[in-house]
Amino acid sequence: MPRPLNELLSGALTDLDPRLAPLVESGELKGSSGATAVLHEDGGGHLVAAGAGRQDELDTDSIRDAAAAVARLRLGPAVAWRLDGNRCQRELPNG
Repeated sequence: MPRPLNELLSGALTDLDPRLAPLVESGELKGSSGATAVLHEDGGGHLVAAGAGRQDELDTDSIRDAAAAVARLRLGPAVAWRLDGNRCQRELPNG
């Protein structure tokens, strides 16, 4: 049986941003594909956590779908993501 999301991510989320773990515990942050939770930063920036679906089904399509869910929020001109400690960034097209 898969472990609950809050158990799987508690340490990883706290390392990324300590504000994320309580969002998992409250149910506001979900791992389901397309789910997003937005944290507002001082100065107008945003940190968005996006679900990519079940861990055992994770593939490039699910990562692309999660990035697309963030891009649809239109919070800025670029999307950056972190996977296994690696950071990637993509500029968004205008419009």
